[in-house]
Amino acid sequence: NDWPGWPHALVALAGARHELGQWDSCAELVDGRIEQMATYQSAALVDFVYLGSECAGQLADKVRSQGLRAKGLAFVTRLLDTAALSVDDRSEGMRVARELDLALGNRDAANAWARKQRRVLDDATRVATSAKERMTYNWPRAEVYTFLGVAHELVSDLKRSVDELP
Repeated sequence: NDWPGWPHALVALAGARHELGQWDSCAELVDGRIEQMATYQSAALVDFVYLGSECAGQLADKVRSQGLRAKGLAFVTRLLDTAALSVDDRSEGMRVARELDLALGNRDAANAWARKQRRVLDDATRVATSAKERMTYNWPRAEVYTFLGVAHELVSDLKRSVDELP
């Protein structure tokens, strides 16, 4: 843990196992290292949990799969509650928490995450000081508005973004 790149190396290893379809090995890696990764207090944890959830979803043992997802959700929630994250990283954490809640059958909790994510992104867009900065939130805003079934509410903002950019 003395090497500053170790969290990203673990994410890369989980990603490689995911890409190779090594579902059990990927899930085992995430399950075995999630507590260590959580001590790092960075968005790398979100990526790690996301990969673990994707791998867990491919496991035949659904109890194990749901257990890993619940564990991942607890760690991502704690990270969102305690860490100083950028807007982008906070938004991504909320998206992953939403997906985890959906996978666990918690639709109401997933909707709550989406509403929080929308507020975070809308607030960041409002205080952005340039068209380029506002543009960085277009994709996650479009995704979360679509999830909430209100994509039409974003159309005018997206048109303004197009008009503002070269």
